[in-house]
Amino acid sequence: MNKRIVIFAVVLIVGISGLKAQTNIGSRAAADASAQLQITNSLKGVLMPKVLLTATTTFTLTGDTKTDGMVVYNTNAGITGTATYPAYGTGWKGTPVVSTLPQTVLVAWGSPSAFALSASPLDLVNVPLNITSKMTKSGNTLTFVVAGTYKIDAMVQAIVNYSGNASNLPTVVAQITNSTTSTVLFSSQVPKVPPGFYSLPISYVGSFTAGAKLILEGRMSSGTPSNTAQFQVTALEVQQIN
Repeated sequence: MNKRIVIFAVVLIVGISGLKAQTNIGSRAAADASAQLQITNSLKGVLMPKVLLTATTTFTLTGDTKTDGMVVYNTNAGITGTATYPAYGTGWKGTPVVSTLPQTVLVAWGSPSAFALSASPLDLVNVPLNITSKMTKSGNTLTFVVAGTYKIDAMVQAIVNYSGNASNLPTVVAQITNSTTSTVLFSSQVPKVPPGFYSLPISYVGSFTAGAKLILEGRMSSGTPSNTAQFQVTALEVQQIN
């Protein structure tokens, strides 16, 4: 009898010691020296309990222990998004969402556009574009698919043929126009230009709603015949920044 008691005591002590040892589930190798529990598998993950948290400031779970380090997967997208949340204090700390902005949504490359007469939308039909799903092009019009804040940079080249005396030399203008609202958003001007080539840089940052339409235009000062200048787009880039 005493022998059996001694054997049972030894087995019990060994078992308790084993419970306190580090564990590596899925492998016979020793667990990481800093880990009490390690799970080894190159094809599977760990699935946390899915919980509909009501707020990041409320613990919610049964028992209400408010234990720091407890982890759940929150399924309520209305409180900063669905993600893995660790408990902290009396609530939860959400996993920060990494922003992908700024993002280039359109860039012109290759050949410049064809020339367009003054007071006409500048040619975008013949401009090779790399364009994302956040913007579309139809003819010479660009349309925003996703609302946001965008930065628009362009370079417009003008060829001026009009000649006159120094008192009536024209002003050449390149501009961005929201054709949905017929609003000129930005204009670049060179005043009193004799015949020649001119580069007009455009840079504009603004908020656009989904469906807003954009065109580039070239113009001469009032009273100047439209056939005395031609404009082309030599560079164009649109970035979403917010």
